[in-house]
Amino acid sequence: MRYGLIANPKVRDVEKIARRTMEILGPDVLVSGDLASLLDVEGHSLKGMDVDILITIGGDGTILKTLQNNDAAIVGINAGLVGFLATIDLED
Repeated sequence: MRYGLIANPKVRDVEKIARRTMEILGPDVLVSGDLASLLDVEGHSLKGMDVDILITIGGDGTILKTLQNNDAAIVGINAGLVGFLATIDLED
């Protein structure tokens, strides 16, 4: 299973949340360009990510942006304000 990770860079504690998510998923996670710069890891284009599942950190806007740019299945971590589409709360 190949995972990708994308996040809204405006989310409070996004670096901490992303690093914890990467620890859980393992070392082969592909990280989107904006988030990769923040984490100082290799970045990948969202459109070019060949993954099975994309994990989003943010709100509904982050999920909708991801849906427009990639066909992978999406799991959302709700770190935004609305979060109707995100399935996982930060506490979980």
